[in-house]
Amino acid sequence: MPEKFDPYHEWLGIPPEEQPPNYYQLLGIRLFEDDADVIDGAADRRMSHLHAFQHGPHAEECHRLLTELSAARICLLNPEKRAAYDQTLAAKPQPAPLPEKRKSTLAERLGLALPPSMRKKTKTKPSDSQTMEFSPGQTTARPSDSQTATIEQLGEYQLIDKLGEGGMGTVYKAVHTKLRRTVAIKVLPKGRLSDERAVARFEREMAAVGAIDHPNVVRAHDAREIKGTRFLVLEYVEGPDLTALIKCSGTLAIADACELARQAALGLQAASEHDLVHRDIKPSNLMVTSQGRVKILDLGLARFQKGEKTTDGEVTAVDQMVGTPDYMAPEQIAETSTVDIRTDIYALGCTLYALLAGHPPFRGPQFRTTFDKISAHVKEEVPPIIQVRLDLPKPLLGVLDRMLAKEPDNRFATPAEVADALGPFVEDSDLPALVALAQGKEAPVRPGQSHAQTKEMGASGSSSTHPDQSGVKRLFQTAADVAKKRRVLVAAAVLLISIILTLIIGLADFGSKPDDEQPAPEAPVERPDAGTPEDGSATPSP
Repeated sequence: MPEKFDPYHEWLGIPPEEQPPNYYQLLGIRLFEDDADVIDGAADRRMSHLHAFQHGPHAEECHRLLTELSAARICLLNPEKRAAYDQTLAAKPQPAPLPEKRKSTLAERLGLALPPSMRKKTKTKPSDSQTMEFSPGQTTARPSDSQTATIEQLGEYQLIDKLGEGGMGTVYKAVHTKLRRTVAIKVLPKGRLSDERAVARFEREMAAVGAIDHPNVVRAHDAREIKGTRFLVLEYVEGPDLTALIKCSGTLAIADACELARQAALGLQAASEHDLVHRDIKPSNLMVTSQGRVKILDLGLARFQKGEKTTDGEVTAVDQMVGTPDYMAPEQIAETSTVDIRTDIYALGCTLYALLAGHPPFRGPQFRTTFDKISAHVKEEVPPIIQVRLDLPKPLLGVLDRMLAKEPDNRFATPAEVADALGPFVEDSDLPALVALAQGKEAPVRPGQSHAQTKEMGASGSSSTHPDQSGVKRLFQTAADVAKKRRVLVAAAVLLISIILTLIIGLADFGSKPDDEQPAPEAPVERPDAGTPEDGSATPSP
């Protein structure tokens, strides 16, 4: 009887005694790993490896494993879901693996999984496969919210509210107690101070933000370490990010979308002039203030092209992709350490596409996994945006196509060129009104406009669904509105053409009548004889 095929063991190098694997074992990473880049990169490598078996004799098992990997990636990349999963995992006893010798699997020979001997080596904590005593207060695990919440003041900065949390730290809203200035503070968790890669990335973000002083890039005010806590003090930006605008509207008006992208391009130009590549431009890393000013955020993945003391190998894992799959340039997927500013131009093109279409270029059931998306960026043409936005002018389509060119040499050379190319399309933009509407506030009064007019525009803009009614000029334009208008225009054009053709045919018929249809010439009128009276009576001759 043939031995039952074990996909965990043969494909992922997980021995039977460690099955069913937890999410960390499934991805081949250490237990309670919280670095988003490590998690995402591991999931990408696993999925890429499994795709080779999709059409083989064990296609069903392959599909099941891909589904499990996708679920693991989604869970571990969400801080709240990961925290709940970690607590559940820590409370569940796991049997220790048996110390037996075995042959290396295909996955191990390809370098896609660590052999057990390597997984058992540890200096300060048990291996991922062994039972681990865990409580929220232990420093061996990822710091919990209760730990970070105990931080109330850092030097002269009083922490007010928690704004967000990611793989590289927690961001707080704070106030400088002496200057009474509101700031944002990004804190590197104490539990990550021993992680050299995490510290290197945090310090690199400090250097990147400190190097740029531009109105379209979030400014740095301070960076220091107090009692073992590293933190970065940033400009506080009050307003939504572009993801929030897309969720609120579905699609944006052409002028507003182009103005958002144009300002982001200006910020990227400033970064380029400092030999800096962002490498993670996307809607969630672009915020817009209530005054309509776009700010580029999160330079944690930024890379200096020249003069950088550390290499990517010291900060990120070998062969690890950096960025967000929906917005990654083809060359960024292949080799992240040699990218230049044109990589950010491609990502900005994907962002502009999302603003105009309501979603990034590669979206749908055929692009379900990360591997599907990155493969599409490399191999497939971007779906024509005209399929969902019928009102885009042809010159703008040309700008977008050039930003999204597969080859960097075919894109704009600099972000400044992108900003200039988008300039003609931003004349009617009104970003303050856009932000106000997204936040449910009253639109600000524009120069030359009365307060009553502004209130009327805000009301109609938030409740009207017809694209031609009064209000904030087509702030949120949907594909259905465009299709409806197109149908009206097509009908009008058909009617006009019909009228013109009717007139042409009529004139042609009038000018080409046959001779037998021409009116007969009038018969000549005979003059009456001189001797004949007009009444026709004859007169006797003499």
